[in-house]
Amino acid sequence: MTQQIKLSAGLIAELADRRQQGRVGPLLAQRPSNLYEAFATQQAVATLFASPVIGWKCGMPSSERWVLAPLFHTELQSGNQCKIWPNANGLARVEPELCFVLKQPLPARVLPYTPEEIDHAIGTTHLALELIQSRYAVDAGAEFLDQLADGLFNQGMWLGPPIDGPELAEFTLRFVLDDKTMTDDSAVAIAAKHPNQAPRLPLYWLVNFLSSHQIDLTKGQMLITGSYAGVLEFPLHRPVSMQFGQLGQCNFTFSPRHSF
Repeated sequence: MTQQIKLSAGLIAELADRRQQGRVGPLLAQRPSNLYEAFATQQAVATLFASPVIGWKCGMPSSERWVLAPLFHTELQSGNQCKIWPNANGLARVEPELCFVLKQPLPARVLPYTPEEIDHAIGTTHLALELIQSRYAVDAGAEFLDQLADGLFNQGMWLGPPIDGPELAEFTLRFVLDDKTMTDDSAVAIAAKHPNQAPRLPLYWLVNFLSSHQIDLTKGQMLITGSYAGVLEFPLHRPVSMQFGQLGQCNFTFSPRHSF
C-alpha cells in the first residue's frame, strides 16, 4: 500500500528558519501525523537549510519511532572553541558520543548491507559531542513526531580527536571546569553507558533505512549513535576538560552562536 504523505510548506519553512536563527517557538497548526510525514518534513527542511548534509545522528528504532536526523556542515565544529545556541537558562546542552567516519561510500542499493560491510566502510572513530536544542519551547507540548520533523533536538556536532583503543559500551566519564587539574577529587564522575548493546549497533539499521529511501552515504560522512550520559549542561565561557574513560580526553569552551 502506498503511504499518503501530506506536507505543510509553512511548517517546513518555519522549522528551517528557527534552526538557522536559533529560535524556539510554539507548535504550529499543521503537524506531522505519522512517521512518514515527520521524516519527509525533516528531509524537506534539509533542502531549505543552506548547508550540505555531512552525516547523521541515529539510534535504535521501534515500531513507533524512527531515530535519525541529518547533520549539517555549517553546524560541524572542532577545536577548543564551540559555538552553540544556549538554552533559556544560558547553558550549553550537549551529549557525549562517539562519531564514526566513513572511509568509503555506502550508496543506496536493493540488497541490504551486512554488518560486516558497514564495519568495513568505517575509517576512524572519534570522541564527539552532539549539540542539543529543540526548536520548540519547553512548554509547547511537542511530541515525538514533532521532534522527528525538527531533527530530534540536534543543533550540530563538535568533533573531537580519534579514540585511543577499542570502542567501549561503558566507561567512567569525568569532567572539570576552569582549567583545573583532573583528579579524583576535582572531577565530576559519571558512569557512562551507551544506550544500546554496542555503539555501532544503530548504524546497521541506519545504513539500510537510508538505502531503502534512496539516500546515499558518501565517503567522509560522520555518524553518531547515542549519548553515553544523556544531556549534560555546561556554563558558557568556562573551559571544560572531559575524559572519556580510556578512550581519550577533549577540551573545549562554549560560547553563544549569533548567526550562520
